[in-house]
Parts: sequence; structure tokens; C-alpha cells
Amino acid sequence: MWLADSGASQHMTRNKGYLSDFVTFPKPVNVKVGNGDVIPAYGRGTVNFKVFIKGKWILNRMEDVWYLPKLGLNLFATDKGFNFTANAAGCTIRKNGCVKLPGVRNLNGVYELHMRVCIPEKPAYVHVSTANASLQLWHERLCHQNKRHVQQVLNNHSIKVHAQEQFCTGCVLGKHHRESFQSRKYRPRAPGKLIHADLCALMHVTSLGGSKYFLVFKDDFSRYRRVFFLKRKNDVTQCLETFLNESRTAGNTVECILRDGELEFNNADVKDILQRRGVAMRTAMPYTPEQNGVAERENRMLVETGRSMLHSKDLLLYLWAEAVNTGCHVLNRTGPTTVKGKSPMELWLKRDPVSIDHFHVFGTECFVHVPKQRRRKWEKKSVAGRLMGYCDEKDGYRIRLPDINQIVTSRDVLFKPEEIRLSSQMSVKADSSEKNEEEDDSDAEELRLELNSQWT
Repeated sequence: MWLADSGASQHMTRNKGYLSDFVTFPKPVNVKVGNGDVIPAYGRGTVNFKVFIKGKWILNRMEDVWYLPKLGLNLFATDKGFNFTANAAGCTIRKNGCVKLPGVRNLNGVYELHMRVCIPEKPAYVHVSTANASLQLWHERLCHQNKRHVQQVLNNHSIKVHAQEQFCTGCVLGKHHRESFQSRKYRPRAPGKLIHADLCALMHVTSLGGSKYFLVFKDDFSRYRRVFFLKRKNDVTQCLETFLNESRTAGNTVECILRDGELEFNNADVKDILQRRGVAMRTAMPYTPEQNGVAERENRMLVETGRSMLHSKDLLLYLWAEAVNTGCHVLNRTGPTTVKGKSPMELWLKRDPVSIDHFHVFGTECFVHVPKQRRRKWEKKSVAGRLMGYCDEKDGYRIRLPDINQIVTSRDVLFKPEEIRLSSQMSVKADSSEKNEEEDDSDAEELRLELNSQWT
């Protein structure tokens, strides 16, 4: 039963089974009800219902319905843009001049609405498996990108979000303060015309896979990036050849590579590869990183993105390569480009838009199904782990299993409710995530992941 309530500020229900497109609030919201009690609301969603008007059932929907399990009745807020008229016999609720809901007055003097709720085929789950979520949650799912850009990405994918501004602790811990850098006036007009390359400085923490460096190639036009993780600096030669082969497979002929002054690019093997393939190599002047600013900023952005992802979930620092790789994966599918409405991957691989519905917050706790071939009859059918990223070539997730400290890939994963880390105690202004990609790195040392004393 639903009652018309002219004093309610929100539609409210006590039955979560009525709700579709359910969004969990970052934390419960206290609501004061008519008898003076304060009860918590845990999320909101949409209620689909039918009303019988002029001899037929008409489908309607009620959006922004709050879920309060301790609420005694279901309430329809008539003040939310509706025209409510009532008399001693009943009431009528109209919107835009059309009858939306009729009702009758009961013995207690309140109006019961004549409506039949359509129960969703799939009930609303608190783990937010649907596209709807808060902007902050998608900000974390998309690896702490600029929130204005995140909003644009979600609009492109027709994903609705609760856009209330929230403080991001991860961005403060990982990105605090970046100075803007003047953007260039000229850009190539096709993929492969100019590739920026840069080797990130030695990490103080060896990754889970044994890497100490990472190398980034970034296309100037599409802004597609390819990251390699290296155990030794002299692995640069093999990475370069792999990237050129992948570019050719994607239909993009690399014409020029702009690199910094690292000696790893200045050897006979690299020169032979470039000469055979007809690729020009330009070198930035010593101590002038501005000449290869795109690669320098890309390295810094990936490090800051990874750092934010690690600290927002209090993860161990040797997982930095997993964080950087996930950041690269997400940025290629959602990052800004020179062509409005197109992602880097769409421009580089000439593909249709890819879905982002499967994205979850990096480090989210989950359970991985164990195939029956790898377990005995009475053993557990799933094991606990944490999300470390996504599979490039197939539909699946990369999950770290802490008991064996290894990464496994699987499609059969169930995720726990995604939590957003918020802090009301920090007073630092969290404006770092609102900067664009055109930013400078004035100190190369900031590219290094510092080993916190607690891990020594």
C-alpha cells in the first residue's frame, strides 16, 4: 500500500524488492519521519508501477525512491513536481496535466493510491551491479580521473549517477597538487604520426611480478597508451619491437618516436629496428623534459593514478604495477581525446565503443569460483581475493589471491559491496583530480614510488 504524503521530501519505501537501478548511499542518510523518529535510508532506486485509468492499465515509473527498511509505510511525495488535488472522497495526482495516480481517502483521513507495483525480475542488490551509482564511485572505478571527464564518459554510455560532490581521500594521498603546463598548439591528425616514449624512473619497490621500471608509448593523436613493465632497463629494445608490431596489426604505421635522453634508446639494436621499419627518432634536449612533455606527464599521471588507487584501499605498495596497468586499461577506454565522444581505444583500434558496465573499484574484495576440476567434493567452491584489473584479450578479471599471493584470471567473480573511502578530518583541498592531462612534472623524483617506513 502506498500513501500520498504532502509533507515528505522524497518518495520512500520499506521494500527493497520494489526497486530497480538501485544505488547504495556512501553512508546511511538519517531521515526524520512524521512521528519525530529518525531512521536511516540506505539507498535509492526506481519503482515501476501500473495504474488503472479509463479502463486500462497504464505503466508509470517513480524515480529517486529512497529505501528505508524501518519505515512503516510506503510514501509518495506529492510535492516533487506534482499537482495534488483532494476532496472528501479521494485524490488525484497529475503531472504535466495528465493523471498519474488516483487515490481514495481511508478511515484515518489519509489517501491510499491505486497502483500496482511491478516487481523487477532481478531484485536490487546492494553491491550495485547496475550502471547507476554515485559519481564518486565511478570516479574510483575509472581510476580517479578528472570528475568532469568521468561525468562526460558516463553521459556517453547513458549511465545515470548521483552527482553530489564528495571528498576523495585517494586523490589527496596520491595526487596532492599538480601545476598546470601550457598546452601545445599543434597535434597530428592521425594515429601513428607521432609517438611519445619515456621510461619511468627506478621504483623503490619491486612489483609482484619482479618489475622495477615501466615504459610508456603514447600516441599523440588518439592518446592511446601502451605500458610495459621491465625488470631491466635493457628490456627497452624488445618492448619497442613489440609495440611496433602491435601498431602495425592495429593498422597504424608509426612514423616518428619522440623520446627523452635515456641511454636505453641509444643503442645499435634500437637503431636497427627503427631503420628497418622506416621510423624516425627524435630526442628531447637534455634537462628539457618539456620537449617530451606528453610522455613525462603520462608517466606522472599513471604513477599518481596508481598511487591513489593503492592508498584509497590501503593496499601493499608492491602492487604498483597492477595499479598502473589497470589505470592504463581504464584510461584507454574512457580517457579524453582530441575527438569529442571518442575514447583512445576507439581511435587507435578503430573499434566501436566498449562497455564499462563491468568496471569495479580497484582492490574491491571478491570471490573467485574454483572449477570443479581443481577442487574436491567437499572443498570450497570459491576463494576470496581482491580485484587487480581486467583481461585485455577476453572478458574476465585479474584477481589477487592473498593466501598464495598470486594473480589469477577468471570470468566467474562475485564482488562484495563497493565501498567509498571518505574522510571528514582532512582539510586539504582535493582539487588535484580536477586538473587536465596537460600538466608538468618539474621534479623527476616525484615519479618514484616511495617505500613507506612501515614496509621496511
